[in-house]
Amino acid sequence: MAKKIRFPLKMKNGAEVRTLDELKENFDLESVLGYFTDGKLATWLSDRYYDEKAEAVSALSKDLPDLNAKLCDILEVEYQGGDDVTDLEYIQRRNEKYRLLSTLTDDRELIDNIDIVAFNDKDIIDIFFKEKNNDVIYLYGEEFFIEHLLFENVCFTGIGSEKPCISLFSSSHNPLEECAKKRITFRNVRYAPLVQEAALSLYRNKKYDLSFPVFLEGAQSGDLNYQFLLVSMYYNGHGVEKNNSEAFRWCNKAAEQGMKEAQEIIGSMYFNGSGVDKDLFQATEWFRKSAEQGYAKAQCNLGFMYNNGYAVEKDYTKAVEWYRKAAEQGYADAQNQLGKKYHRGEGVAQNFAEAFMWYSKAAEQGDADAQNNLAFMYFNGYGIEQNKTKAVEWLRKAAEQGNEAAISNLKNLGVPL
Repeated sequence: MAKKIRFPLKMKNGAEVRTLDELKENFDLESVLGYFTDGKLATWLSDRYYDEKAEAVSALSKDLPDLNAKLCDILEVEYQGGDDVTDLEYIQRRNEKYRLLSTLTDDRELIDNIDIVAFNDKDIIDIFFKEKNNDVIYLYGEEFFIEHLLFENVCFTGIGSEKPCISLFSSSHNPLEECAKKRITFRNVRYAPLVQEAALSLYRNKKYDLSFPVFLEGAQSGDLNYQFLLVSMYYNGHGVEKNNSEAFRWCNKAAEQGMKEAQEIIGSMYFNGSGVDKDLFQATEWFRKSAEQGYAKAQCNLGFMYNNGYAVEKDYTKAVEWYRKAAEQGYADAQNQLGKKYHRGEGVAQNFAEAFMWYSKAAEQGDADAQNNLAFMYFNGYGIEQNKTKAVEWLRKAAEQGNEAAISNLKNLGVPL
């Protein structure tokens, strides 16, 4: 006959009791009540041949007003009347949590801290009222609505294979800002849409340090938009220490998923050697990926690569082709570059009227180089009736933006800035 395994009872002080004397020595009513509610106390007594005590415990009802006193009497422990405040419902829930967590993990640290593990919103409230001094609350579940105004100096930490989704009570103030004031933080969690909107609001108000954790979580979960936002934050040092390598890493994740804006930035980072080794071939390929998706800035950059023969054979015709695609979308730099091609007759038949038209479009958008070029056309009457007054007007507009060529041209004309 197989030998029966006699499991110990674990008390609040960590002691594992195997005999009645050990139980008396390490007795705490809350633990004993927990084992009473789930039937383990009667089984424990029966396994040790305390049959009369086991029967007496089994005969007790949870609704007895003097339950605590009767249990103490059966177990031969002095009863302290103050223990009548023990919350049997809470103890029962605690045991349920213990059993559930034990099936999910063998992490003893977590299991031993079952009193600060929440499986639902009610558990969080129970923890607030019964375990106020803890600086961490563990969350195991799909979704939690946290009344953060109740808490202070606590880190809500998700556990398990799936990160829990966090919603926050919304008052007249931004809930993330309120959390920061009360030193409430979150780890290994996801954020509900309203919390994400709160983070975007903080970002727009340049409170980057408060929005960064939400964006980082979203980026780690694969959200393209948050990955792209992290690029700017790392590149500019907004809410986090400036780090071009991290900016490149997050930009690359978004670019590889097909985000055209990220592809253009990755191309620029390869071109400038920012956060990654300079590589003109990679720059060209990323510009092309973005340009083929119709992104005007990348189209202009690809035209620039063909215009200068960077990682591709110099080809003015292809440069014009890509400049035109971007220019027709209203991209000022491309309009200016296309104007130069018509002005010089490179990759297209020379045409001053076309050059004037494209310079004008870019100049009206504030492109300083185009403003200087447009002034040249007015001054010399290329593609337009000569008008030196207009030429000076455009030179001044460009000079006010710091355009060195325009400043020099005004000096040569003897015109004050």
